[in-house]
Amino acid sequence: VPSRLVGVIIGRAGAGIKELEQRSGAWITLEEMNGVEPSIEGDRVVLLFGSEESVKLAEKMLQQIMERHTLRKVCLASGVMDCLTDHGGWMRKELQQVSGAQITICNESADDETLIEVCGGAAEVEVACQLLREREHWRCRAVLMPRLIA
Repeated sequence: VPSRLVGVIIGRAGAGIKELEQRSGAWITLEEMNGVEPSIEGDRVVLLFGSEESVKLAEKMLQQIMERHTLRKVCLASGVMDCLTDHGGWMRKELQQVSGAQITICNESADDETLIEVCGGAAEVEVACQLLREREHWRCRAVLMPRLIA
């Protein structure tokens, strides 16, 4: 499965993977990374154990999860990254909770922009991107306002 969906599959406190196991009857585990830092890029190996029927059902359920989740890359002013990461990242956590999408800060480029990846259902991703754009607009106005007044 794509690495970016591992969190979606596992779910909060393992609730997602437990539900998949209960519904399919298969035992599901993600292969360890052998000391390599997991990234949002690439794939992770999912191991399915059980009867042929339960493994096929688990595979089908995982496929449905992958089809329901989209990924959008958004480039925002780097000041937005400060908002998202300040005070333990509470703003990012709040945006994730409100939208239901997963927000990952990928990097801060040299030209004062930050690449952010938003993952989730289509509607969730749309809401998260809209909220991020609103935060970017607010942040930019807050920074530029003193210059305009002076």
